[in-house]
Amino acid sequence: MRSFVLFLTILFSNALFSSDINIFFTTPEKKESVILNALCDFIKSSEKTIDVAVFDLDNMKVAEALLFAKKNGARVRIVTDHDNLSSNAVKKLAAEGIEIVSDRRKPFMHNKFAVSDSKRVWTGSYNFTDNCTFKNNNNAVMFESGNLAAVYAEEFEEMFADGIFGNRKDSSIFGIKGKDRYYSKIGNTDVNVFFSPEDNAEHIIVKMIEKAESRIDFLSFVFTSSPIAEALIKKMKSGVKVRGVFDGSGAKGTGSQYVKLVLEGADIRIRKGAGVMHDKVFIIDGKRVITGSYNFTKAASMKNDENIVVIGSYDAAEIFTAEFDKIYSKSSKK
Repeated sequence: MRSFVLFLTILFSNALFSSDINIFFTTPEKKESVILNALCDFIKSSEKTIDVAVFDLDNMKVAEALLFAKKNGARVRIVTDHDNLSSNAVKKLAAEGIEIVSDRRKPFMHNKFAVSDSKRVWTGSYNFTDNCTFKNNNNAVMFESGNLAAVYAEEFEEMFADGIFGNRKDSSIFGIKGKDRYYSKIGNTDVNVFFSPEDNAEHIIVKMIEKAESRIDFLSFVFTSSPIAEALIKKMKSGVKVRGVFDGSGAKGTGSQYVKLVLEGADIRIRKGAGVMHDKVFIIDGKRVITGSYNFTKAASMKNDENIVVIGSYDAAEIFTAEFDKIYSKSSKK
């Protein structure tokens, strides 16, 4: 099974390790995009509803897929960041009568998720743009789960219907409060979802790192979080192997933890070349994956609307590790 999963990942940059979970990666070196085609299929197959919360949307193929869903009777709603309302794709959608809500504030509505028919969720690091599709390294995960869809739908409604950005109103989805509200069992896979800033995603990531026993791999577009860096350093001193890939621009940015981690002995590479390394991923002990829209920064922790998903699965970790190794092997130490 695992060899088949990895075969799919390497050749097609998508993998199915469960009938209810699919993982996709961008292929900046190729003209045809599996992740884009999968997203459009996800949207077009919506029969009743498709709700999208995405920082940036400029890809016209995605816009056409949303219009296709609307034409076929699905209710289509969009939340996006105020700074990105001017793209031709968003203007076209608005002109065709699709209701679009923006945050109208300086911090970013930085999510990249969609909920279809109250039973399917798409999330990850992938903006619905030409750059993120054809130039940048990104990932997306698609889940078949009514429980998970309800969690994301509640976050969407807070932004779209209630105009609440940057925090969560008190609620009790499923009549349950606390951590169980974010948990779903999909087949044999444990999935936890957290939203920022209300759920303190930085603290969640630190706690996951503290549980590491042997190795941690990470992919980072921007990494300025001192608490996350300190947690990694502490684990390295206890014998845990840490490897990471920074985007070139992120490594040089103000507050970057790149130099600190290198000096402390982490095996860090720099992704260079066209586009950017836009992933935000931790892979822990080959059995747990953290991904989503959340850059490892103070703004993501304290101001922006973000989400992370924690996937407890050896198979998912193996798929993400294959992608990590591919990016790592093409990156340099300086």
